[in-house]
Amino acid sequence: MITITEILKVLSLELSGTNLRILIEICKGIFRLTGKVTGLNISRYTDKVGSYRNLQRFFSEKINWKKIKIILFEKFLYDETDTYVIASDECTEDKSGKSTYGINRFFSSIVGKVIPGIAFLHFSLISLSHRDSYSIDVEQIIKEKKKLATTNSKKKQKNKKKKKGRPKGSKNKNKSEIKYHSLLRLSEKMLSNLKKEHDKFLTKMRVQHFVGDGAYGNNNWVLLLEKYDLKLISKLHYNAALYSAYTGAYCGHGRPKKYGKRINIDNISSSYLVKSIDEKENNYIEYIYQLEVLSKNFRDRLNVVIIIRKDRETGKMKNVILFSNDLELSAEKIIDIYSLRFQIEFNFRDAKQFFGLSDFKNIKEKQVKNAINLSLFMTLISKILLQKYRDFFNNEKLSINDLKSLFRADMYISKILKNDNENTLAFFNSNTHLKEILTIGLINRKLAS
Repeated sequence: MITITEILKVLSLELSGTNLRILIEICKGIFRLTGKVTGLNISRYTDKVGSYRNLQRFFSEKINWKKIKIILFEKFLYDETDTYVIASDECTEDKSGKSTYGINRFFSSIVGKVIPGIAFLHFSLISLSHRDSYSIDVEQIIKEKKKLATTNSKKKQKNKKKKKGRPKGSKNKNKSEIKYHSLLRLSEKMLSNLKKEHDKFLTKMRVQHFVGDGAYGNNNWVLLLEKYDLKLISKLHYNAALYSAYTGAYCGHGRPKKYGKRINIDNISSSYLVKSIDEKENNYIEYIYQLEVLSKNFRDRLNVVIIIRKDRETGKMKNVILFSNDLELSAEKIIDIYSLRFQIEFNFRDAKQFFGLSDFKNIKEKQVKNAINLSLFMTLISKILLQKYRDFFNNEKLSINDLKSLFRADMYISKILKNDNENTLAFFNSNTHLKEILTIGLINRKLAS
């Protein structure tokens, strides 16, 4: 049975001996503890190496978490027959007070409004075969300070009437230029570092696509990802203006027409229909269309998949528009990859529920960064351990709650037997005897025959 010590030994070249021993104890302590995942609570479930003072020293260290995660992923989770995509999403965590580094007002999708707290941008690798998300990089979002407008300037802006038509001297927008904002700059920094430091890793993984929610569905993201040889898969607004390419004759003067007729989403030609699904149980019919279109907000053509769901009783229709700038992707592939994007949300859920993303009390920049990274690092460790323990116990239903029960049981065994050696198996006659004790209190209890 593999242990955390054996897993983290592969980091010996990246972390100093002291930091590696402390990290091993922190991981054990987090899995063992009950209650909030704070530094003080972790130290209660560790030995002398994991003392509260040592934990404080560890959190003040500069640690390359991205490299650590990639080493572990490549060693224990990478499948050379699999295909991977990069997924990105932001996460907001509410924090009180004014001292925490980067604290500001951010929109929280859970609460549905702007709240005081911290936010960060997270990149993960999503496996198309294993249908899972693996954390690889995270950076805190720091809002730029805006200059407050004076009351006089505000009054002038209110009193100033907008003139009709195009402003004098305005020029056509260049759709080949990226219009940067804070999130785009942060993403470019993360992509640049990932490409610079781990280009061989990404090439080995054959990563070609980047998936994000509707916030990523614009020309700026398409242009940015092109710089890193990535294609975007995202979502457009349900009533986005889409046009067919103009196929008529040239009139002989002026600029040739580019845009044809606007696509009527409520009445799309049946020639674009890829699939129809009749859900009699849920009382709706779903139609999937795929077509190449132009948009006045994008520079290049888009590969668009329109999903229309029609209610049998009311006749009402709802639609979702997914797109990619990869014109070779099938509708099935675009839908599949976009639906897998949601796996990144489970990383956030596990980090908040089990690994301290909602609990940490750190306020300084380096400590906050380490606390955020540690909680998402633990989601990766939990996936490695679950894979190993499911094989060991022959039980595919083992969860993180079960892992915590196993680690507590292992701690009790080692304390009762006063065993300094981590391999508790040496004290038992067989694997079955060990399993009977370890599985006490498991939620998904199933002993191998």
